[in-house]
Amino acid sequence: MVIREGERGDRFFMIARGKVAVTLGEASAPLAVLSDGDFFGEMALLSDAPRIATVRTLQPCTFLVLEKQHFQAMLQVNPEIRAAVERVRSARAQQATEMAGR
Repeated sequence: MVIREGERGDRFFMIARGKVAVTLGEASAPLAVLSDGDFFGEMALLSDAPRIATVRTLQPCTFLVLEKQHFQAMLQVNPEIRAAVERVRSARAQQATEMAGR
């Protein structure tokens, strides 16, 4: 397990190599499967709220990790990256809301 739903968000993760499953609540089917080049952990950092999903590895993984303050500094000096991360966060939040309503 990389992150657990409900815990405090303090890191941003980019998958350098490997594959992870993202699940909500007690769902057995993953909400998403992420792999090389994908990222996660942004939602809790951007909203300063607890993690809304659990992320588990599906195979051995290598992650690039930014602590919260470094993630925020990166977004502050790189508006293009901030816009891209915000787009992904928005789409994921909508998907999570739809899944929670089922």
